[in-house]
Amino acid sequence: CEGYTKCKAPFRLIADPPTTKCKGTTKTSCNEATCCFKPTTCKGYVCLKTNSLKANASEIKCAGPEKKNCDETTCCFTPATCEGYTKCKAPLKLKADESTVQCKGADEQSCNDATCCFKQATCEGYTKC
Repeated sequence: CEGYTKCKAPFRLIADPPTTKCKGTTKTSCNEATCCFKPTTCKGYVCLKTNSLKANASEIKCAGPEKKNCDETTCCFTPATCEGYTKCKAPLKLKADESTVQCKGADEQSCNDATCCFKQATCEGYTKC
């Protein structure tokens, strides 16, 4: 398949064209079935516990036709945490475990009060002294 250029989208040339043999002895014996593959997408890929699947996973093409051809770098991202979040508006306070609370995206802009802050309880109404 070396030099084969007729793979039509979404198909791609196989990873090792020089060693893949076509049916005949000439280049005209090569075809899509032999030299091309349809890549799988990241949809359904299971990221490591510390990472999250990218939002457009169903559009991201992996390096081969099976899920084992997908990887963390291609399909996943490491979410930002609330560590250093300074936008909690009174009476809200930053959560104590700020460094482990994950936001929805990869940067601090994806963090918000709903994720990073909590309303601190008061003693109002407490009667068990």
